[in-house]
Amino acid sequence: MDWEWLSSRELDEVGYHWSRLATPDANPLGALLGSSSRYLYGVLGAEGVPCDLLALDDGRPCLVARLPGTEPGDALVLSASTDSRDPSSSRKALEGISLAVGAWVAMALARRRRWTFRRDLVLVAAPAATSGEPSSIPGAQIRDRWPLRRGLLLSEGIGGPRNPGRAMVVPVQVGAKGCLRVRVAAEASTGRPDEAIFRLLRALSALESGVLDRRMTRVGALFLEAMTRALPSRKAALVRGWSWVGTAPHGHLGDPEIQGMLQGMLQEEVVVLSLRAGSGSGLPPGRAEAEVLVQALPGRPLEDPLSRVQGDLGDEVSCTVVEALPALEMEEASPLWTSLVAVMAEQWPGVVPAPVLGKGPWSLGVPVEGLSGMGFSPMSLVPDEALARGVSRDDLLPGLRTWLDLVFRVCRSD
Repeated sequence: MDWEWLSSRELDEVGYHWSRLATPDANPLGALLGSSSRYLYGVLGAEGVPCDLLALDDGRPCLVARLPGTEPGDALVLSASTDSRDPSSSRKALEGISLAVGAWVAMALARRRRWTFRRDLVLVAAPAATSGEPSSIPGAQIRDRWPLRRGLLLSEGIGGPRNPGRAMVVPVQVGAKGCLRVRVAAEASTGRPDEAIFRLLRALSALESGVLDRRMTRVGALFLEAMTRALPSRKAALVRGWSWVGTAPHGHLGDPEIQGMLQGMLQEEVVVLSLRAGSGSGLPPGRAEAEVLVQALPGRPLEDPLSRVQGDLGDEVSCTVVEALPALEMEEASPLWTSLVAVMAEQWPGVVPAPVLGKGPWSLGVPVEGLSGMGFSPMSLVPDEALARGVSRDDLLPGLRTWLDLVFRVCRSD
């Protein structure tokens, strides 16, 4: 890695993005939103990297840049949220910025040094998703104009325990739950319009627990194995003796973050998202509707939890699937995971990568056959005391180096 060249660019490029994050803005959804995508479009274009700005419905631009490899269609896709919704959330803001800057630096270095990669290197840089959106990435536009036949998806990481015991832990998203959005509707059978809402509420009460099924997953087992290496000996002994088959994790593990992550990886859930009925709802009198989200663990078809939900709701209501996204799991021998473990061992000695599940599939990865993904961020390793004092630009640089090392290893791998 040409760190001298990178250091010469840090003041300009890293400084620009850090100033974006540090700029107070009373309206973070206003004119500044999307400026990082536009900036990256300019610097990548100056390096001769093919790129596009794709506009979303509300005008927020999404940058897509592609550096062709020697085997077209086999790609490493980097998905980054380049504008933070909450400038006070320093760790999350650093994740997308460090990934986006790392991608453009990798592309610029490759162009300047005339390096060739086996894989295409693709950057998708988009504003953060608004509340309730699965993603801000315009997947259909990307697939139409930048076709991907197969490859790997590397996105920002997720939160989790950073230092629960004797070792540092970095959560790595290697899979995601499947998602079903189901519309549940009830009709009044008499002249009383309010009958529909009461019928719907009776049906929804069957979903009150929110838990459909509990079972051990492959990712859950990998997580427990990683935590055994990271936790103090007393807690690690409890993890090694884990025999969880259907009851909630006991409190002996102590750390609420660890318990929460285990719960998420070991149970399928159902949540009522919305309920509409009556005047002002837009529905005809005598009809009530709710939208239910089902989150299914990897390893079995979505039809199984759907049948369970339909059985619990009963025959008084109708169920219509609005959206179905299957669960994703990264291949066990993925170059992403192999490269990440090597980079962590070299750059962050003693760090334990802990595989975890995400809440839902990556919207870009689902429709692309053969595209598996991983969510990771070295910003998870920024110490909490750094956040307490206020993260500085220097806190971005170790993560940037980690991204670059990981990108180059994967693009050159088989």
